[in-house]
Amino acid sequence: MAEETETKATKGGAPSAAEENAAPYPDMSLAQRVHQLKDPTALLEEIGTKVRNAYLYRQVVQKLKEQNKLPSAYLSDDQLQALETTHAEKLKELEAAVTEAGENAGDMEVLEARIAVARYCSQCMDPTTALAAYQKVRDLPKLSTGKQMDALMESARLAFFYQLTDAQQSPDYFIGVAEKLLEKGGGDWDRRNRLKVYRALAKLWHRDTSSASPLLLEGMATFSCNELCPYADFLVYAMLANLLHLERPKVHEKILQGPEILAVQLEIPNVVGFVPSDKRLLCKCI
Repeated sequence: MAEETETKATKGGAPSAAEENAAPYPDMSLAQRVHQLKDPTALLEEIGTKVRNAYLYRQVVQKLKEQNKLPSAYLSDDQLQALETTHAEKLKELEAAVTEAGENAGDMEVLEARIAVARYCSQCMDPTTALAAYQKVRDLPKLSTGKQMDALMESARLAFFYQLTDAQQSPDYFIGVAEKLLEKGGGDWDRRNRLKVYRALAKLWHRDTSSASPLLLEGMATFSCNELCPYADFLVYAMLANLLHLERPKVHEKILQGPEILAVQLEIPNVVGFVPSDKRLLCKCI
């Protein structure tokens, strides 16, 4: 997992400390594949042997059954139960490390041990268990505002991955709590920018392109949230959302001639080519 975290690249600038330390799971690219249900055999193989999440595996198997896409070979319930037993034993070890740190070390060691529990749960457990583990991180005494925000953003990512909508388990809930911390004067510049991206994508999730478009536009220059989506994908979201709401001269200035767009235009040629080809947006300045 450490290798995956360290190899993340940010085209919007050098990776921030918070981004470099972001949990590698849940993997949002996997969420896209689960949504599309393409290549079922490879999808189940990754969930069963790499992610090793029995809860997610069962969810995907059920979806594949409903669409008559279930491959002939897949893990049995006995195999999944054995996997869950392994995870339960590992979780006991990690909780014991938290207790050990509390008895023989300091607050920082306790925090690191508690984060290790939360991140293990985010990879291998169901979302309710994982979110409860992050709540225990947030409940630690003397926890800094920055670390609280990190835990909230990782909780929001879990909620995005599993598309949770319950009042206190949705992305909006966790983002909202983090925003309240900002209102009280907490959080550094980097976390403020990253939280803005989380809010922008939450607005898109709700199909609220009007509210999302200015946030997406602001986030292009300071993007450092590769744990949510690649930078090129973020620019696509920003371009398409702003085509619906931005004034024509601003489309030319911010989109067609935006330095962020120009830097990656070869990666998204279809979207870049679509903007000036849309007759509704053609004007003398283009």
